[in-house]
Amino acid sequence: MNKIKSIKLDVDTYGVNKGKLTGSIEITNQYGEIKIMVDPEKAGEIIRILAPALVATAQDVGAMMVASVEAQAKMLPDLVGEKA
Repeated sequence: MNKIKSIKLDVDTYGVNKGKLTGSIEITNQYGEIKIMVDPEKAGEIIRILAPALVATAQDVGAMMVASVEAQAKMLPDLVGEKA
């Protein structure tokens, strides 16, 4: 059975794809491992597939950060009052 070991995407810093997103996908099974190189076109397709999940995750993280700051802000008057 094939399993994805890793998916890596990076912006190239040199060469013909400088400034473009490229990467690799590593797949492994009982016979060994293969590494597939991802060109800028395929990297764009991967990002388009992942974009909705990335946006949803960013929104969830943002909401958790806001809730944490609000909870800390509610405790602030109590802390200030204890020191006075």
